[in-house]
Amino acid sequence: MRTAYRLAIMDVNGDGRPDIVLGEGIVDYNSRVSPFSKVAWLENPGNPFNSEWKLHVIDTVRCPHSISVSDLDGDGDLEIICGEHDPFMPYRSRRSLINAHQV
Repeated sequence: MRTAYRLAIMDVNGDGRPDIVLGEGIVDYNSRVSPFSKVAWLENPGNPFNSEWKLHVIDTVRCPHSISVSDLDGDGDLEIICGEHDPFMPYRSRRSLINAHQV
């Protein structure tokens, strides 16, 4: 099942129009799989009611469950913040770190 999990609004391309940043969630509960999903932004066409919003893929992560925007480094530009979530392997990164240290 594909779903837009979280949304944020920011002017991504600097054209003065608010664009939509989103995380696409793909979770297959029957197979217990959370494959890589898109983090993307939709470009505001200027007339949001009569024009198509162009999709720009930023990255892919497992179930981008949290999306936010903030000026993290104080330079006046907003950055996109994304949290990753795998409901079937919640400690995936911790397990990888433990295994890496045992080698």
